[in-house]
Amino acid sequence: MPIDVTRFVHVNINCSNLERSKRFYERFVDLEPVTHTNPDPQDGTGFGLDTPVQWDGWIFHSPAAGDGNGAVDLLEWTLPKPGPPPYAELSHLGIVRLVVGVPDIDAHYERVTGAGISCMSAPTEIPLGSGNSARAYCAPDPDGTWIEFVQDDGHRLLRVDVNCSSIERSGEFYSDVLGLEVSARSQPGPVPGEAFGVDGEVEWDALLLGLPPERGSTFAVRLVEWKQPRPVGAAYGEPHHLGLYRLAMLVTDIDAGHEELRRAGVECVSPPVDVALGPASPVQSVRALLFKDPDGTCLELIEAPRVAG
Repeated sequence: MPIDVTRFVHVNINCSNLERSKRFYERFVDLEPVTHTNPDPQDGTGFGLDTPVQWDGWIFHSPAAGDGNGAVDLLEWTLPKPGPPPYAELSHLGIVRLVVGVPDIDAHYERVTGAGISCMSAPTEIPLGSGNSARAYCAPDPDGTWIEFVQDDGHRLLRVDVNCSSIERSGEFYSDVLGLEVSARSQPGPVPGEAFGVDGEVEWDALLLGLPPERGSTFAVRLVEWKQPRPVGAAYGEPHHLGLYRLAMLVTDIDAGHEELRRAGVECVSPPVDVALGPASPVQSVRALLFKDPDGTCLELIEAPRVAG
């Protein structure tokens, strides 16, 4: 039985300098900082660490998006200190890109490059197969985490791209275990790699998955198995590694979710734990559970706070 995921909560991005990255996500991703999280040191067991953990962070929302359509959880770790740089390779396993829709991609590109930010390419038409395409370009945040901007009807967070080693295995996991539904498949065959900063051709097989339509969420996960270049590396094993680390989803009963994960043989970092968010957050703590997809990419369940009465 799939876990009863009610909505996507956020995607976590770790940075080395919170104020610098905050300015970037406000100015160029057009996100609004809504919740400041700055807890005291706390037990690191829930993050897979046997030492205390602490961070300073902001949760960003897109003003144009409704509830459940994704957010960015931007963290600067202080205990332990921020880890190595984000993935450099296009086909590295793990969460590799946050994808953002913008209504005028050419104007957006001019704004980003006008600030001296070096992008992978100018806006480029990317074939998706079956006669479909998307106009997009990729820009790095201050730590080198890649953000893909796509021409869209409005400004919103669209999805995260998760590289996997087997599209069939990962597709079954995200469908059968998490209850996500496949809405599209992309198999364009070899295409020019210009948009991805690659000389020559690239090729991939991808599945787009989201929540059932009645949940009212437009945010999605796109699983990508690279054929050319082939998948490399391993997903981040440390919660403080710079870059895109985990994708969080909301459930009403985290203990039931934990039991479903165990029944499915999924690796969990620990049982559900209470995670403090700090005095500046309107919600002082949440119950959370980190677990791994088939390639070790970190995912998270967060239990919806119970309202008294």
